Amino acid sequence: MPEKVRIGVAGTSWWADLLHLPAIQSHPQAELAALCGRDRARAEEMARKYGAPKVFTDYRRMIEEAELDALVVSVPDDLHREMIEAGLEAGLHVVCEKPLARTLDEARRMYAQAEAAGVKHMTFFTYRWLPHYRFLAELVGEGFIGPCYQAGLRMISGLGRDGKYAWRMDGRRGSGVLGDLGSHLIDMARFLVGDIRRVSAHLAVFVERPGPEGGLLEKPANDAALLALEFESGA
Repeated sequence: MPEKVRIGVAGTSWWADLLHLPAIQSHPQAELAALCGRDRARAEEMARKYGAPKVFTDYRRMIEEAELDALVVSVPDDLHREMIEAGLEAGLHVVCEKPLARTLDEARRMYAQAEAAGVKHMTFFTYRWLPHYRFLAELVGEGFIGPCYQAGLRMISGLGRDGKYAWRMDGRRGSGVLGDLGSHLIDMARFLVGDIRRVSAHLAVFVERPGPEGGLLEKPANDAALLALEFESGA
């Protein structure tokens, strides 16, 4: 592994600004080598803020020209696959925002490609790194609470209630609150309790929202989700 890992970031959203870019900037073994965004002015603004020497509006050019070791994919869900596959073909380590894919087949394909490439790869579930959840996982793992028979995880948020267009709530691009917030809880359930055997789910759409070109959204994604999980352990 090189002394410093040269990282390219695809995506210049508020989330990249809040977490990905500051984290890379602050790590002594990481170097922000390049930044890619569809809006060049925004990408250049973020590059100045975090000291990225190269700016691109085409992720393919960034992968080809920036001499990267690793790629961070922080873009809408429907763009994950093509960027990840391009990064893996170039032999890059890849960190991708959750949810990894829009379908199970997509996720399996990306996973198999990453394993075959022999690189580090990870879906970015931030809750796993928070100290209180890590401590809880340690307590569960060492048997402090005894066998787990039941676990309840809940997230209440007004995220899906504002009635505005958002790509996450557009079923053609995202997977609604289940993919955005629920995926965190599914990952946390697996982190704390173990692998899942069976699932029953109900997804609902309560809020009408406009489409990107006006009119009502043609394929709204869920703004509420309820899941019942049975774990391999029987919990």
